[in-house]
Amino acid sequence: MEYRDVCGASPATTLRLTKFWAGSGRTVIADSWFGSCNTAEWLMDTHGLYCIMSVKNGSSGYPKAAMKAALAGVRHRSVFYGVDVHLECGVRAFFAGGHQDKKPLHLIATCGTSLPGESRTRYRRDMVDGTIVRQQYTLEQPNMHSIYRSQFNAVDLFNREALGPLSV
Repeated sequence: MEYRDVCGASPATTLRLTKFWAGSGRTVIADSWFGSCNTAEWLMDTHGLYCIMSVKNGSSGYPKAAMKAALAGVRHRSVFYGVDVHLECGVRAFFAGGHQDKKPLHLIATCGTSLPGESRTRYRRDMVDGTIVRQQYTLEQPNMHSIYRSQFNAVDLFNREALGPLSV
């Protein structure tokens, strides 16, 4: 398959999916299956596409330990780093952003900003005096995380609409 021998399976899949938009300067927003420093590098170098992607497993070169320590599990805390990622093809400058809600969201990006983004209303249930109480709070988040959270599941939503509720 195209690109697989050069950059590996996951980045190759992303490159094949985005080949149509090569050179357009668009931004690829992708969940953790696609997200890695390696994929971000190949998107920029090969197709000239920017990206905002979640990083969970493909974290080689990503300052994940420093990010977790800086967030320290404190809700609504944000941390951003400008990082030089040392990969096989050389050194690349990326933005690493972390935002703590219930769980931390780690992003790797080649574009975006740490300025405040769109607020979202969230709901949670807590046990109070033996009964479950639904509470509402406002999630303040950086712009980069706001963009990611509003767009990362577009493919899943399309599949659900096109193929019905039993689609995989």
